[in-house]
Amino acid sequence: MQIHNDLPDHRISVNLQNQFTMMEESRRIFLKTYSKEIAENGVLAPSKNCSPLWPPWSNLEYEAMERDTAKYFLYYCAINAACREFKEKDCDLPLNVLVIGPGRGRLIEYVVDCMKEVELQGAVHVLESNRSCCQRIKEKYKDVSNVRVHPPVTIRSLAEFQYYLESNPDLNSLKQLTVDKSIDIVVSELFGSFSDNEFMPEILSLTLELFGSKSCVSIPSHYCSYLVPVYSSILKNYFRDIESKNESISNLYVLGLPNDSVLLSEPQPLWECSCCSILSDKVSVIQFDTVQSVFKCNSNYLFCELCSCKSTCSSSVNNILQHSKSRSEPSVVLISHQKQSQDIDTAYPRIGLHEITGFAGHFTAVLYGNIMIDTRPVSSRNTYFWESAFFPLNRFTRQEFFRISKSGDGVFYVRMRRIFDKLQSKDNINNDITGICDPCRPLYRLHYEWAVLSKNDDIIGSVHNRNADDHVLYL
Repeated sequence: MQIHNDLPDHRISVNLQNQFTMMEESRRIFLKTYSKEIAENGVLAPSKNCSPLWPPWSNLEYEAMERDTAKYFLYYCAINAACREFKEKDCDLPLNVLVIGPGRGRLIEYVVDCMKEVELQGAVHVLESNRSCCQRIKEKYKDVSNVRVHPPVTIRSLAEFQYYLESNPDLNSLKQLTVDKSIDIVVSELFGSFSDNEFMPEILSLTLELFGSKSCVSIPSHYCSYLVPVYSSILKNYFRDIESKNESISNLYVLGLPNDSVLLSEPQPLWECSCCSILSDKVSVIQFDTVQSVFKCNSNYLFCELCSCKSTCSSSVNNILQHSKSRSEPSVVLISHQKQSQDIDTAYPRIGLHEITGFAGHFTAVLYGNIMIDTRPVSSRNTYFWESAFFPLNRFTRQEFFRISKSGDGVFYVRMRRIFDKLQSKDNINNDITGICDPCRPLYRLHYEWAVLSKNDDIIGSVHNRNADDHVLYL
């Protein structure tokens, strides 16, 4: 099976047997494809993070996701490496793979291709909650005997899923899969822009419990979430306009960092987890020191790297303050202390080290071995579909932070909480199968709360999205 024409020759890449080289190649692909994405579609405008399964994704959304060919290159390398390792360990056994949430089916194609290349027998099982995608995949693989597309279903609760299997005779093959527990590899791409903001750990942990063998491997396997304080006059004006209408900005947004963004610290790790762990509520407090380092999202950085030019390219200088279709990448260049005041005062005349618009969230993830995804706005970034999650600060918090920090030493803390709980109206499964395992009838909710803290642990301003008053995600 020939892999998509918009990707490089994967076989050459994976046969290099050098995962560091694969990472370099993914970076090269990322720079090329992201510059094209920016040129054609501009920087991603802010939007509130929506629930991942309902309403269903449109075809245009899947097309946008599949344009990130660097991400799929990394997935192909990871799947190929996992298949090769399975072949070396259990050369005579069939390989059973479960692809969960494959959308339009690109990951299925990679699994089938890698199994064929490595000469592995076995089966590829498919679970997808989107009915239109499920039908599309079923039609595409109707003549491929080792691909088994199961009816659309949502995996979120063990009790609900078991009840659904018992109540639906059409799911006998899926029920048998839970009995056999024969899945060797689970492949998924359930991340959100903040890693675990689209229920990835909850879904994957239950998936492995239901179907996984004792040695089951997940692609991806681990992830780490990051936060970085950001100042942007473009985003500041955007959120100020919302607040001027007496509307709350205590929402989790997804956006591309504008070209005028200044990172007031290096991205700091927030929490690190297994993709397959059953999560309890998480709380993390991290320290930032805005005096020690200031980073600037340099709109010239991408252009210079693409043309192998070490000097500043004058052709893009005028795009620094535009939220437009410029050739830009939200990568960062350190501004030295000697040049801080000059660069900031010239390009961003209103910025000081005491002003913050909000916090951008990113993640790194281990797919397999040393093959990693990195969405942080740093020089190792190698994928762009997962743009920045963004946690804005409301007007009161910004004013209080500005007042307090002007007389301080630049050190402050951020407390982030991830809270996952069951909807009260769904505590018990009734005898009506309608709505069971249906994404439009949610069972759970998820929200984040964030606050800025002083060195004395006092809250600066207010707690954002307390008790999910403004933003919530449903599963």
